[in-house]
Order: sequence, then C-alpha cells, then structure tokens
Amino acid sequence: MNSISLDLSSAISSNHNALTTKFGELASGQRSSSEHSPALLQIGERLLNQAKRSNMANQNIQSAMSRSHTVDACLADTNDSITRLKELAVRSGDGTMTDADRESLNTEAQEIIKHISLNNRTANYNGKEILQGGDVKVAVSPDGESVSLSTPDLSLSELGLDDLDLRDMSNIDQAIESLDAAGEKVSQHRSTLGAEQNMMKHRYGANMDAEVALREAGSKQVDTDFARALTEMSSAGVRSNIAIAVQAQGTKILSSAMATLL
Repeated sequence: MNSISLDLSSAISSNHNALTTKFGELASGQRSSSEHSPALLQIGERLLNQAKRSNMANQNIQSAMSRSHTVDACLADTNDSITRLKELAVRSGDGTMTDADRESLNTEAQEIIKHISLNNRTANYNGKEILQGGDVKVAVSPDGESVSLSTPDLSLSELGLDDLDLRDMSNIDQAIESLDAAGEKVSQHRSTLGAEQNMMKHRYGANMDAEVALREAGSKQVDTDFARALTEMSSAGVRSNIAIAVQAQGTKILSSAMATLL
C-alpha cells in the first residue's frame, strides 16, 4: 500500500508540474526549455533576433527616405528659383529696356539669389545640413552593410551664381549660360537622388521579406503551439484528478482496515 501511495504521490506531483509548465507556456506564448530541445529554442531565438535586425535596418531606410524627400524638395525649390532667374536674364536681354528696367529685374534676381543661399545654409534634416556637400552612411541590411548617400552642394559658388548681375546687357549671354549650367547641376543631383531612392526601396522590400520569413521560421521553434498545449494541459489535469481520487479512495480503505483491526 505504501508503494502504491508513493506512486500516486509521484504521479500527482508530475501532473502538477506538467500543468504548471503548460500554463506558463500559454501565458507567455513561448515554449518551455524544460520540455523542448534547448538547441532548437536557441536556433529559434537566433532567427527572431535576425528578424529584429532586419526591422531595425528598415527603420534606418525609412529615415533615409524621409531625408531624401526633404533634399528633393529643396532641390525642386532651387530649380524653380533658377528657372525664374533664367526668365529674368532673358527679359533683361531686351535692347528696348531702360537701365531702370534692368535695375528692377536685377533687384528681383538678387532676392532670388539670397533665397538660394539661405536655403543652402539652413536646409537640414534632424539638425544636420543637407545641401552643403559630402556623404551620409546608412546601415541598410541586418548584417550592418552600409551605403553612402550623396549630399548635394548648392552653394552659390558651386552653382556659379555668386556674381550674377543682370544690369549690364553685355553680360546677359554669359549669365544665361551660367544659369543653364546651374540648372543642369541641380538636375543631375535630382537624378542621383532618384537612383538612391529606388535602391533604398529595393532594400526595404528585401528586408521586409527576410523579416517575415525569419519570424515565421523562428516562431515555429519558440512560440507555443496553443492547440497542443491546451490538449496536453487538459490531459494532465484529468490524470491529476484521477490520481488524487485514487489516492483519496486508498486512504479511505486503509483507514477502514485499521479501524477493523483495532
């Protein structure tokens, strides 16, 4: 009888532990290392960590894309300013205009040039200048691979607008040539920017696909199989109740026998 009692106590303890483990898995959503292969769980965790790195790389790309859109808006603004300067230069080339007329046109031109210069000095993204040249490195993959994004230089000297003067008709042809060259530089910057944006979109999509696949593979190793856990939990509960009932019945029989003997 003592041997049977010990077996029943062991069964009750074992089923209680099983119930506790399954309840923990259901509560946390993750498998217990005490009942599943630690090696497989480790593989699953590694895959999930790689998925997290893919997500972080995409956050970098999103920031870089926001920066790129800001740069493009500045380039578009500068392009509009250059276009207006060309119009003023062509108008100033009209031989029928008076010196006062050209003075008026030049006054507007100088205000536009001031705007371009101000834009160059103050345009920024997250507090960092974006129109003063140089490169910016951005990690775009989960393994830390970086790409360099160009930063255009839109200073007046770089654009060839630092000495533009529409008052002297003899300089108009040269002014128009300078403005054409400046417009071409802005167009080249926008073309480079577009290529970088396409590259980042491709990287973003690749990282997204990788993240989904890694999360799915890692979750299979780490996450709780709720249907199975509920079935096993129910089974452990039934076994525990049976063992407790049998133990209680055995105790009752033993007590009756002892009373009879005494």
